[in-house]
Amino acid sequence: MKNKLLITSALVTMVASGAALAETKISGGMTLAYKAISNDAGSSTTGTSKEGFGRETQINVGKTGDLNNGLKYAAGFALEFDGGDAGSSVSNENVYFDVISGNTTISFGIDHLPNLSQSAAPRVAEHADTTFADTSNLFDYQGGEGIKEDFAIGLMQKSPIGTFVAAYVPSQGDVGGNDEKAGTVANTDNGNGAYWLLYSGNAGVKGLDIKLAYSKEENLASQQDGKVKQYGIGYNFGRYALGVMVNDIQTKTVGSDTKSYEYGATIALTDSLSAGINYVKTDGKVSTAVEDEKITTLQVGYNMGPATVAFSYGVMENYQGVAASKDVDVAGVRLSMGF
Repeated sequence: MKNKLLITSALVTMVASGAALAETKISGGMTLAYKAISNDAGSSTTGTSKEGFGRETQINVGKTGDLNNGLKYAAGFALEFDGGDAGSSVSNENVYFDVISGNTTISFGIDHLPNLSQSAAPRVAEHADTTFADTSNLFDYQGGEGIKEDFAIGLMQKSPIGTFVAAYVPSQGDVGGNDEKAGTVANTDNGNGAYWLLYSGNAGVKGLDIKLAYSKEENLASQQDGKVKQYGIGYNFGRYALGVMVNDIQTKTVGSDTKSYEYGATIALTDSLSAGINYVKTDGKVSTAVEDEKITTLQVGYNMGPATVAFSYGVMENYQGVAASKDVDVAGVRLSMGF
């Protein structure tokens, strides 16, 4: 017992002395939003017309420093509080411990490595999946089940032509129990692994933006694995930017696959004012999706320095691929600020 106490005390001393050499930063962000939805599609949708406010606030704690073996490290966590909805206060965003050697990073954590929440289609403000978050639209911006919020171990390699990422999720749905438990077991996918591969960069060409990704999520024997293929390209011409992104999703439920094509164009009207248009067409392969679901969003953003404000107006046609569905209209404003 005495030896154990001595060893523990030595470790505490090492950690305490190392903390003095490291740098700890506290940052955060806040978004206040107002949204009005006109949803007259009747029985073919799961939503109704409504309006109201939303909020997202987040605190980030991060630390960087040197290990005693010559490597560097970065560690941190985030606390997010997103309004009054059930389960809106979470601590499973951007939890990580990174070991860094030059341009190579080995990372362990949740929602930290670059993942399939990406697009080469430029936009001024939020993506269409957020604009129409109150509806059960076919377009899936994250590309599948969202394994980015499961515990993962990954490798990130930076290079002159871009960033390469390979990540593995040992057990889907595992956001971590307390330090005495082996994960969380409530999710039906627990115990089934997943992985993703990703490239994001300009291939050495200034202004070019290339996004490539692939993910696979193992499933129960009675169902198929989930697979996602992403590919897109964009280009920034200075004041103008254009791009396209494809999300090809094979879901875990047979017959529910989708393929979305996202197009974006933006223009910087002044140094502080920008405008853009995004168009998303989703080919639903489910039996009821006899038409393409189409989303068109117009956005204007104003940069005020420490804060930004963005106005969005979107129209969704053929909700969930049902031709008889009426249009769903959304108008909103989002004020965002970092601190």
